[in-house]
Formats: sequence, structure tokens, C-alpha cells
Amino acid sequence: MPSRRFILTHAIETISLTKRYPPRANWRNLLRPAAEAGVLAVDNVSLAVAPGEIFGLLGPNGAGKSTLVRLLCTLILPNSGQARICGHDLADETAVKTCVGLAGGEERSFYWRLSGQQNLHFYGTLQGLTDNYISRRIEELERTLDLSEALTKRFDRLSTGMRRRLDVARALLHNPQVLFLDEPTRSLDPGAVARLHERIREIAETGHTVFLVTHQLAEAEALCDRVAIMHQGQLRAVATVGDLRRSLIPRRRYVLTMILPDGLVSPPWTSWPWPAEELSAPQGQCRVAVELPAQLAVDVLLNLLFVAGVRIVDVHAEKAPLEHLFQRLIEEDSIPISPSPPLPRSPSSAVPAEPNIRIPPLPAALRKAWAFIRRDVQTQISYRLATLLRVLGIFFSVAAFFFVARVFGTAASPYLAEYGGNYFAFVLVGIAFAAYQSVGLYAFSQAIRSGQTEGTLEAMLATPTRLEMILGASALWSFVQASFQVLGYLLVGVLLFGAPLERANIGTALMVLLVALVAFSGLGILSASVILVTKRGDPINLLFASLTTLLSGVYYPVDVLPAWLRTLSNLLPLTHALQGMRLALLEGAGLIQVAPDLAMLGLFAVVVVPGGILAFRWALRKARADGSLTQY
Repeated sequence: MPSRRFILTHAIETISLTKRYPPRANWRNLLRPAAEAGVLAVDNVSLAVAPGEIFGLLGPNGAGKSTLVRLLCTLILPNSGQARICGHDLADETAVKTCVGLAGGEERSFYWRLSGQQNLHFYGTLQGLTDNYISRRIEELERTLDLSEALTKRFDRLSTGMRRRLDVARALLHNPQVLFLDEPTRSLDPGAVARLHERIREIAETGHTVFLVTHQLAEAEALCDRVAIMHQGQLRAVATVGDLRRSLIPRRRYVLTMILPDGLVSPPWTSWPWPAEELSAPQGQCRVAVELPAQLAVDVLLNLLFVAGVRIVDVHAEKAPLEHLFQRLIEEDSIPISPSPPLPRSPSSAVPAEPNIRIPPLPAALRKAWAFIRRDVQTQISYRLATLLRVLGIFFSVAAFFFVARVFGTAASPYLAEYGGNYFAFVLVGIAFAAYQSVGLYAFSQAIRSGQTEGTLEAMLATPTRLEMILGASALWSFVQASFQVLGYLLVGVLLFGAPLERANIGTALMVLLVALVAFSGLGILSASVILVTKRGDPINLLFASLTTLLSGVYYPVDVLPAWLRTLSNLLPLTHALQGMRLALLEGAGLIQVAPDLAMLGLFAVVVVPGGILAFRWALRKARADGSLTQY
């Protein structure tokens, strides 16, 4: 366990933290290591950041900055090294995610058809916060970050600056001790940048540690107590900007304004051994910036110019641009720079702990599940036309099969004796309850895909909510929708077209449905595992969706198939689900009559569900190790 002294001393500490991305995955190296070494994104990074410090991380594109941040937020796994956040090892993911907030500057991490208030409430629930605390924090952040407009409008109608502030608000919602800001001012106008800078200073003054990733050197100089320069996965320097200047300037920069004599063939500085840059100047004059070695005085230049007959108008020393310092650090491999230690902070600068803002794990899990359903209902309501068309689709689908049954129903009667002989009722149950298999197969993988493509998966994973919870809760609304769809099919069939379901045994039907849903969900979890690794191309769904439509008796009895296809059909869970469901709804069968189908469904569930869970855990570890969990 970390000591109290360590917790008070460092908000962030890394020791030789290293991340190497494996080569691009393909089927050959899916189960065995590839021959190539992969990409070294973070190379033995060691640093320490004090509580309450604003720490800047700079570097060119591909330097490893975002990878380092995601390592520290436990979104990806390191290959080696150690890191602690507020005294918690990275292996303690829940503790780390509780004390950090991440504002990634990614607009896609919000739900665009929900308001800012709805978005913040959803993510606050994933943090495990109480409703009262979420409401109070939103009010506080509304004043601090000026979010009045952002809270009431839909996210897709907000300006870029307002979206950035909402991103910071989400990261601050649970009052974290450490705030990671990954290029928060990207694409903002100067006025919005100035306002956000002011807010960042205020956040640090309240005791939060701010870890700022930026490309803007002026931004780092304006905000940060210390900065680190990262290049090719390594930290080239960790120091204050002043220390960097003093360490990196073996030359002094002078700007000379002068008047050249008539008849001068070429300017004197063209033959000097020191770097010289011509600048704009008033007519009749010229201005030159010259960098001299520190040991040389500017008098050397003045003497050379005097000999050449040049009249000096003005000479002044100039602070070297930060861009020059930055360029030297990433171009030169060995520059001696004494690392600056973390700036000392008093214990009073730490973020005060707030009691009773989180609820116990079990109630929190139930509230999170409800938050996902509420999110999806709010999104569904925003698509009014799509909802109406889905309802109309149910009516037209049932009507089409009703008239098909009138034409071909008598021809199928000899095969339907055990189900009552009514083809319309037979196919109505088939198309209705096949929807559950579709949801079981696709809901979990679709939850992963939607979170990846919409950019919300990483934002959810930055909260202390496990991916398994996100996966299951994201699929809940799909099952609820499927239930409404099944109920709609049956009601339209019975009330408008007279489907004979008066003998239905609801208890038996519910038992068959429950066992079938477990079996279908096992296939869905297996499918989600494939999506985590391959991103696209899911043979599980392709295989079962194609075979079950052909072989499981959705539109016609299995008995019409050749014997060898009937054998294959009996290996599919939907075959037994539909057979048991039809016996229960059309013939009023009890549990004894459907026992063989229940047994086959149960056997399938016992095999597939544990296998799916094991496959998902393996795929999750692989995706986090590859750093590809949120990629698609």
C-alpha cells in the first residue's frame, strides 16, 4: 500500500513507464505474437507531478502524448514500468478513475441528440454519483464554466467553444483530484481560448492538478508551472519554461536596425559565421536578427558593421522564440538539461474530499442500467419519424403474411398439425420471436460498434464503470424494444387479423423465452468478442443469421426440409425456441410438452454463455494491450 507521504507528495508519478503497440493485427498473428516489434509509443517515461500543479506536455504529432495520457487513465495497458495516480497503482482501475477526469477534446464523445444537461447527468451516473450531487455539481459548473446555453440546447446545436467547455465540465463533474486536458483549445477562436485559459487557472487554484497536453507553446508558457517535451516516446526535458530557456540558449539573439552605405555590394552579415535572419524594416533601413554564441559580446558585431561603413540605428537583445527551443529539443538527441523537481505545494492545495457523493455498488449498478435505458429512450424520442415508421412496418409486415397465408395456407396445413394447422398464426409467432434472436446476436456487438464510431466508448470507459456493465446495459433497450415489437406483432395479428391465440399458455411461453434469451445472449457476447478484436467482419452473426432464416422454421415448418438439413436445424437454438413458443402459444402446451426444447436451449446456453464470457475477457485484454479498444 502506498504511504501517506507518497500520496501527499505526488499527484502523478511514473517510473520507466513503457508502451509498445504490437504490429497491426491480422488472422496470422491473432493467436500468436508477430515477428515485427511493433511501435514504441512511450519509452521509459519517468516523471512526477505535484498536487495542484499545472503540468504541460508538448511534442510533435506521434510523439506519444495521447498514449501517455491514456495509460495514466487506465484506458490502455502498459508493457512495463509503474505509475501511480494519487497514490493508486494503475492496476487499481476503479480507484484511479475515481480520482481522475479526462477531457479529450473529442466532440464525438457526447450524444449529439441529447442536451448538455442530459449528457452530464448520464456520465455523472456512470461515475456512481448521487442524483443530488450531480444536480449540485452541474449548477456549480454552470456558473464556473458559463454553461447556461450548453445545458439547455442539444449538443449538435452548440458552438465548438461551448462543446469544449462541456467536455471540461464532464471531466470535473465528480470533482477529481487530477484533470487531464488533451488539447482542449484545439479549433477555438482567440476569445474562446482566453476564456478557457482563465477557467483552467481557476480550476488549478481550487487544488486540482492539471495535466495539459498541447501543441501550443505559448499556451504552455502562459499556463504551466512546468513543461515536459516529448519526442519519439521519450521525455527530452522536464523543466520550467525559464529553465528550458537558460539550458537551451548557448546563443544570444540580437536585433539590429541599420542604414547601409551606398555602393555596398553585399550585406556584411552574409559572410558572418553566425545565423542571421533579415526582418522587415522601414524604407531606407534594414533589420537583421543575429544569434551569437553566449561567450561573444554584441560589440563584435558592432565593430564589423563599423568597419563596413554601416550606421547603427538600434540594437536590442530579444528573448528566443519558444519554437526555437522546441525544435532544438526534438532535433538534437543529447542536450544536458537538469530536470526540475515537482513544485512544492501545501497540503491545503489538495482537492477537499466530499463525503456521501457516491452510492454503494449494487444500487449504483441498477442506477447505471436505468441511465442507459433513459439515454436510449431520450434518443429514440428525438427520432419521431423513425419510431412512427417502425410501428407502421409492424402492421404492413403482419398484413403481408396474412394475405400470403390466405393463398398458400392450405398447402402447408399437413405440416402444421402439431401447431393447430393455421399457417398465419404459425408464421406470426415465427417473425415475432425471431426478433429476440436478432437482438441477442447484434445488441452487444452493436453496443461496442456504436460506442467506437460515435466516440462515446472512451468517455464511458474513463468512468469507474466496467466494460461488461457498459456492454450489458447498452443492450437493455434493444431487448425492451424487441419486446414491444413482439407484443405489437401479436396484438396486430390477433386484433386486426384474427390470429387464433386464445389457447396460449403464457407461463410456458415466458419460460421458453427466458432460456432462449440466455442462449441468444451467449452468442451475442461471443459476437462482441469478435468485434473487439477484428473491428469488422463478424462470422458469428453471419453464420447464425443466415442459417436460422433458412433452417429454423421462421417462415415454414422444419419438417419440409430434407433429413440432413433437419439434423443441422436441430443444432440451432432458434429452432427449439420457436418450436417451444409455438406449442405454448398455439396449443397451450405446458412445461412437460416443451421439456425437450427447453433442455436443448439450456444445453446450448450452458456451453455458449461461459464460452462467450471467456472469449470476451480475452478479447478485452487483447484490445487494451493493443490500444485498440476504442478504434473501429
